[in-house]
Amino acid sequence: MRAIEYDRFGGYDVLELRERRLPVPTEGQVLVRMSMAGVNPLDETVRSGKLAPALHKPLPIRPGGFGVGRVEEPGASGLAAGDRVVLSGGRYGVSTDGSWADYIAVDAAHLVPIPDGVDDETAAALTTGAGYLTAYLALNELAGFRGGRSVLAPGVGGAVGQGGVEVARVLGASQAITTASTTEKAELGRAAGYEVIDLTHESLREGVARLTDGKGVDVVLDGVGGSVTGEALGSLAVGGTLVSIGYAAGVRAEINVTDLIWKNAHIHGFRFALFTPEQVNAANAALLDLVSQGELHPKVAQDSRWRRLPRRSASWPRAAPSAASCSLCDPARRNRVPRGVCHSAKGGPDGHVGSADMSVRIRGHTVSVLRAPGDVASPEKGQRDDVAGHGALRLGTCSRRSRVRPGPAQHLARRQAAPC
Repeated sequence: MRAIEYDRFGGYDVLELRERRLPVPTEGQVLVRMSMAGVNPLDETVRSGKLAPALHKPLPIRPGGFGVGRVEEPGASGLAAGDRVVLSGGRYGVSTDGSWADYIAVDAAHLVPIPDGVDDETAAALTTGAGYLTAYLALNELAGFRGGRSVLAPGVGGAVGQGGVEVARVLGASQAITTASTTEKAELGRAAGYEVIDLTHESLREGVARLTDGKGVDVVLDGVGGSVTGEALGSLAVGGTLVSIGYAAGVRAEINVTDLIWKNAHIHGFRFALFTPEQVNAANAALLDLVSQGELHPKVAQDSRWRRLPRRSASWPRAAPSAASCSLCDPARRNRVPRGVCHSAKGGPDGHVGSADMSVRIRGHTVSVLRAPGDVASPEKGQRDDVAGHGALRLGTCSRRSRVRPGPAQHLARRQAAPC
């Protein structure tokens, strides 16, 4: 089978496409044939060597902690061969081999069946960025959320921003507010039905005060960090809760301690390690059910195919930004983000934010990914939007009919399209 791995830390050039033996499931495991393999900022954190050695398996490492596939060998799991499943929990791509392969052996406890009304692409969009799952767990398990409360999830279109407002509304929030760093993004968010604070016209705190008649919000899902954290903390209502999830805008935050004291505010840190496999599976099952009912709408900006790749030692080349060997495209602006930002998550191993289009070339061949549109709002004028890539490699055999569909990254495929 094919698998993408690396045996040293570094940039994209350390990734290699290799031939590997089919994994043999042990007792309690299920063999899954992958159809979509998640691309998440955690893969960048591990590959770049930023994760402590004690927290990941020895090299070589096969990335991929998310994915969608079909059961090949169910073992004693109770699943049936051919069942469609999504990876749910576990530390795949970190502590054990990940999903960037044709097949993966997965603990049965880390699989959730996909309802018939949800296609593979939507299931991948829901789970890969983990924004919906993060919001669901943060609200229900950490913030003690109840219907009728208000929620702020900064970063329109980002994984936590988009997932946060959608999940909050489904759970009965009186208000679900997000932010945008440009007027164009704010208009896109409002067109999707969100309450959006345009940070080019007012500060986050001013926007929350306006929308809540000065009361503030009951819960903040902070997937941005940096200077947003202090602003968001100051936007809380008395007795409110801030859940710190990610730090795409920076790891340092300045707060006014009186916002904690006078408002009796609560702050929680979010990590998936806080929750049991049963909690994670139950949350993913509930979210998939909500998608099947039409209550949640994960967005997809591009759906492409993994074209046939070289069989030996194919690696991501080092190239200048103009070569577009690895580019992220902002779906709102349709322009290319410099390669230095590509997949540059500033989050840690648990709970990342942001999403974007990405198309990666391996020596002239194209690996395309599924992308949910996204940006991370920057609170200050002139501050760069940090974009953290989420998506899914579409695996499978090559077909001459497999072409990149029109989308934000279409120009990448046209520029150097490789025949199957």
